[in-house]
Order: sequence, then C-alpha cells, then structure tokens
Amino acid sequence: MINLSLGIPFKVAPLDEMIAATFASGSFVVAASGNDREEGSPLTYPAALPHVLTVGATDSTGAPTFFTSASRYVDLAAPGQTIPVAVPASYDPTLYDFFSGTSFASPLVAGAAAWVWTARPTLDVTQLGEVMRASAQDIAARGFDNLSGFGRLDIPAALSAAPPATDPQEPNEDVSYVKRSGFLHRSAPPLTVAGRPRGGITAHLESAEDPRDVYRMWVPGRRTAFVALRPSGGDADLALWSPRTSSVLERGAARRKDSRGLSERSGLKRESLHVTNTGRHGAYFFVEASAGTQRNAARTPAGISYRLSVSIVKAKPKRAARR
Repeated sequence: MINLSLGIPFKVAPLDEMIAATFASGSFVVAASGNDREEGSPLTYPAALPHVLTVGATDSTGAPTFFTSASRYVDLAAPGQTIPVAVPASYDPTLYDFFSGTSFASPLVAGAAAWVWTARPTLDVTQLGEVMRASAQDIAARGFDNLSGFGRLDIPAALSAAPPATDPQEPNEDVSYVKRSGFLHRSAPPLTVAGRPRGGITAHLESAEDPRDVYRMWVPGRRTAFVALRPSGGDADLALWSPRTSSVLERGAARRKDSRGLSERSGLKRESLHVTNTGRHGAYFFVEASAGTQRNAARTPAGISYRLSVSIVKAKPKRAARR
C-alpha cells in the first residue's frame, strides 16, 4: 500500500511509468487530489493518472471542503480539515497540531484500504480499487461528482461489498506495457498464437482509472485477423495497430503509418475491424479497446465491461484486374 500526499502540475513519462510499474507489481496507490479548488482546480499528478485511487477532502459536516481540488479523476473523499497531527521532533514530542489538506485525507483512505485488503486478502489489486469506489457513501451531487468522486469513505461497506470480476493484464494502457521489450519487462499473453487462431478476453474500462487496454495478437503471414468488441455498461471503441507501433497515442505521420483501423460506433453497438498481414512471416499486431467519448457519460464504479474476440483466417487472394 502506497500513499502519495504530493503532486506536480504537469504529466511526465517517468511518473507514469513509476505508477504503472508499482501497480504491475501488485501494490495499490492512493494519492491526494490537491488543494486548489479556489484556483480553478488545475490537474495534478499522480492524482490524474490511471490506477491511482484519488482522494478529496471533507470538512467537519461531511461536505467537500472549500479547498479540495475538483476533477473527473477524484474517486472518493475522506476527512481532511482540522486533522490532529503529531508535530515534528523539533517541537515538544508530546504535542499535536491541527492541519488541513487532501494530504491528510489521502493517508486515511490508504490506511482504510490496507485494512480492507488485510481482511479480504483474495481481492487482487484491480478489485480493491473498485471495491473502495463502489462502497463509498454518496454525498454532494447524486452519483459521481468532481468534488467527492463516488462519495465519502465507508469502511464497513468496503469490508462487505461484493467484489467485481478481476481485470486481466493490467496495467496495459499502451504498447510498451505489453510487448516483450517494454519497460515493465514482461510479455503479456497474446490473444492468438501460432497454432491457436482464435482467442478472446473479457475485461473492463473506466474513463478516468483505466481509459484504454492494449493487447497483442499473433497474425501469421498472409492471414487476416477479424477482431470484434462487444461492450456492456457503456460505450467502448476499437482500434488496430501495426507491429511497428510505438504508442497508441501517436499523432500525425506516425499515426497514419501505424494505424490499421478505427471503429467508434456509439453506445453499446458492436465494434469490428480486420487487418491482413501481407508479409510472409507472422507478426504481433496490437488491439486497442478504449472508453468511448459519449457526451454526458457519467463515471460508474463498475466502468465499461467488454468482450474482445479475435479470429484468424486465410487472406483472400487479390483478383487479377480484367483486361
């Protein structure tokens, strides 16, 4: 269990990778949302990164404090105003002082999450975050809101809330997370391999905590992969990428070179694409499932579930042009 009562106002790759590597190791990360509500709540990191349980602060009445930063990345809230804190050793060690800030709400949630995980050791790291969000006691606006997330920390409810299904292969936000030479130094199981031309996986997305999933699939030479994604509980999109793709966040010329298809049907409609490996030798292509961008789509603790399936068939020969 790791608590981060800190934040920086810009996104940097080393911090992204540190959080991803920590999560991949099976550790749970909790972070303070920030204290800049009166300055417009600018985003801070790691609070706004995937796989981080982001915590806002409540006051003595149980309402969000005047200072707690608001964003769509806030997951839940806990007491953070006038918290008794042991003062540094340079002072009288028997004395306490009172401090306010999301930096004091965040460790309360981290401690509570550790308690829940100790009492429920069969939960994996993906399930723990969802249990903490789903069990929160709703406050402020009904449902999710940018100040308190899904509500106020509720330990008894978290100790008894039904666990969700596990989310396989996390973290898997990009190509570098799943390929053999990636920074996580692991090789995520591919959806298809030589000798197994069909495969699939059931997983889920969440617009803030888990916005995209990337998988590998083996496509033999001169074969075509048909890929389908069927979402439930929300809108999800599908994209395919070439073996040379460095990131699914590529833009411009790199994206035009590496993209192999995009399907963005609205709502719960089935997404489908296909790609042909025109080379003689097999290669790993990449499949991306991402949370849709429907307007007014509210965050829910369960997020968006989906079933992804792949089938490999022989490529159809090109017809000779008629003369």
